Amino acid sequence: MNDLSYKEKYEKYKLKYLNIKFLIENSRAETESSSYSEDLQLGGKKNNGNKYNCNPKNNFSDICTKSSNGKYNTNKSCVNDCENQYINYNLVKAKIKGETVKFNLFINDLLEKGYEVYLKGGTVLGLKILKMIYEIYSEDNFERYFNELLELDLIRDWDFVCYTGIPIEENFREKLDKMANKYSLVPRAKTFILYQTKYPIKLNDQALFEISVMEKEIFSNLELPLTTMKMKVTKYNLKYIFMFAKSFYSYKVNNIPIDIDIIKHMIKGINFYIYPNKDGLFIINKQNYNLGSLKGNIIKFIKDFSKKNINLEQFLITQIQEPNRLFYRLLEKNIPKVDKIINFFQNHSIQYKKLSWLLNIQNIINIVDKFIEKLRDKIVDIYNSAADSIDGINAISDFMDGVNFKRIEIEYDNIGEKGKDLIKKLFSKLYNKLPNDILNNERLKDNKLVECLKFLVKNNLL
Repeated sequence: MNDLSYKEKYEKYKLKYLNIKFLIENSRAETESSSYSEDLQLGGKKNNGNKYNCNPKNNFSDICTKSSNGKYNTNKSCVNDCENQYINYNLVKAKIKGETVKFNLFINDLLEKGYEVYLKGGTVLGLKILKMIYEIYSEDNFERYFNELLELDLIRDWDFVCYTGIPIEENFREKLDKMANKYSLVPRAKTFILYQTKYPIKLNDQALFEISVMEKEIFSNLELPLTTMKMKVTKYNLKYIFMFAKSFYSYKVNNIPIDIDIIKHMIKGINFYIYPNKDGLFIINKQNYNLGSLKGNIIKFIKDFSKKNINLEQFLITQIQEPNRLFYRLLEKNIPKVDKIINFFQNHSIQYKKLSWLLNIQNIINIVDKFIEKLRDKIVDIYNSAADSIDGINAISDFMDGVNFKRIEIEYDNIGEKGKDLIKKLFSKLYNKLPNDILNNERLKDNKLVECLKFLVKNNLL
């Protein structure tokens, strides 16, 4: 049956009503405020007969044109009002308006409840570099350097995160689900809260927009300062976020040129939050130090290896508890990303050596190599000290309690040559000591380390 049910029709038109109401209220508030302010500056005098009309289909630099019978007394009041129409026209034209409305309304509901919402992830890093370019080259060469920044492909999907500041229990999650469902957003995860539209717009097989909800961040879940930059979301800057998204999405998907003037207009007012950092790592103290899922004596091993460098200690805890972060994300994504950014800075005379959120690539590679070598030797020593092979494997599992070995299997196809070499370095010495068929022993059937080793053998890495 193709006809919409009564409930579906109701929800559809309710969403349209809420969107129109939201746009009218925001547009009216911004326009009246700017017009009133400018009328005061003009002292109530007429401005020599010049008036302005709004043309939202034009490029941003030409959205307000002089007209003897124009609606607006000043160019500024025209731009303030026409900006909303320009953004709305472009979102509709790009066919992403419907999805942005749903996120817009949901995020505003969260903000009204006093929760904090941020834009996060690699896109924020791209916007941060974009603003650095603007601050240096806003008048000269901006377009050229902007186009070269596009080639780095840092700005892709748009991930929001909401911090509630209160524990998220089952009944609270149910309320959030109902709130999200009101705007046709659906949950996409079981162990954490993540919402997308039912049929999300995608870019490179990733949802263009999504929002996660959590109580707060913990540092055992944060990889690096450069990957955790954030931009605080307000009900006033949401429209800019969606216009940024439209600009880059249309360029990537349909090769539509980006309106440089709207980019310059929007980027100048954006600010970023970066966690305190040093040498590319988070600055850690007793208050934010977090062990995550780690429980075994590997914690003491990491402490000893780090030699009282608590920043390095937290980094290694974060990496090893979810080893895909180390073998895949660090080596295959984050280090190459830093390398591209440094090359970009060098080519455009942007000072970067004082940017404490940038990793020292060679230094971190050396640390990781040494850490894996020491860990390899440690687990072999544990095995050698055991009464038999089964006790030895179980002792290693206890030592590494809290390491999620399953993540290696899940991400294995994405792990590159460098990551696989490190995995091999970590486990091959131990594996070569194991008796034949020990991994199939009934007494080890529920051992997560054994499952990981069997997977690696199956894939010819061991």
